[in-house]
Amino acid sequence: MLPVSYITLYGSQIGAFFELALLSFALAYRYNTLFVKLSYTEKELRILNKNLEQKIDERTKQLKNLNDVLEQK
Repeated sequence: MLPVSYITLYGSQIGAFFELALLSFALAYRYNTLFVKLSYTEKELRILNKNLEQKIDERTKQLKNLNDVLEQK
């Protein structure tokens, strides 16, 4: 039989507290990691969208010029 002490009386509550604290830190770390990835992905998406818009504008100008040439013939 174990002697009665603070640790034996409240050991399960202390263990539950440390488990909860550890899981809370792990969840906060995971949330922060996902937030950083999301920010990076949004930045990349904005850059790709800008490049795509530029390519669309260039291609539209090319097609307009070709259409003008065809209309003149």
